Amino acid sequence: MTQCEKILAMLWDGPITALDALEHAGCMRLAARIADLRRAGHLITTDHVTINTGKHIARYTLEKPNGQQSHPQYNDVSQQAAGAYGSVEVSIAQR
Repeated sequence: MTQCEKILAMLWDGPITALDALEHAGCMRLAARIADLRRAGHLITTDHVTINTGKHIARYTLEKPNGQQSHPQYNDVSQQAAGAYGSVEVSIAQR
């Protein structure tokens, strides 16, 4: 499974931060993977939050197509996003 696929699966479960991506997907460049997923047609929002140490971090949330709540199969996610959001060139770079 690629980093993009792992990150997308995590996003289906809820919002994630760079620390989540590092711990659970081995991804050190979450913003780059989020950009890849956005180019693939996924709607992902960014919230800038302040943590208890006073530091500011980004928290990413997937806008699920048509209010879909259940987690699709990993291999079908990009195709479902393309169908839900209109005609979008869908490709996730292999990392």
